[in-house]
Amino acid sequence: MRAFLLIVIIFATLRLAMAGDSEPKWREYPSPNGRDAVRLREGWAIGNCKFNRAVLVDRKTGKQLFEFSSDEGGYDNDSVIWSPGSVCVAVYTRNHRMGEPIVMAILGEKPQECTLPEITLPHENNPKNDGRHVQSWRKPDKWLSDSELLLSDSGLIQQQRENGSRIYYCYDLWIKFDNDGHGVLKQVKQRAFVKEPRD
Repeated sequence: MRAFLLIVIIFATLRLAMAGDSEPKWREYPSPNGRDAVRLREGWAIGNCKFNRAVLVDRKTGKQLFEFSSDEGGYDNDSVIWSPGSVCVAVYTRNHRMGEPIVMAILGEKPQECTLPEITLPHENNPKNDGRHVQSWRKPDKWLSDSELLLSDSGLIQQQRENGSRIYYCYDLWIKFDNDGHGVLKQVKQRAFVKEPRD
């Protein structure tokens, strides 16, 4: 009887340990005022990202305010950037080929998703730079204020025509959001533009 009880206890302990290991782990990125947070869940995601889910929560109640979509990618350690006054948060999701931010304004009880403007980069106006976008990343770098966000827009274009080239580009984009959450492009600054012959 003792041997049977011992086996049952060992089995139950192992099951509890295994259940504990299977619980998802979350990393929290609190707002500067401590009221809200973006939580990232650890787990494999497309693009070899460390996190596969992101949610905005009220830290006091634990209530989920918004879930960020990542159907085609995941999140990294540096994916969450809060504005200085905790008014906005930019969350970056990416995969192997592309990345985009989702920007939220947290006004009142219900957060509002902001819209980024349509942006034509300077090199896109030149037909000589046409080609297939192999990689395209638009990543939030930092908030300049509660309504101004600095993004880096980088990518790689592969030209398919004869004597085509590989084009690497990187720009700084300065976006300003109005009170309704609509983003306006204020400035584009070229950081790099390199055209290399194809091997």
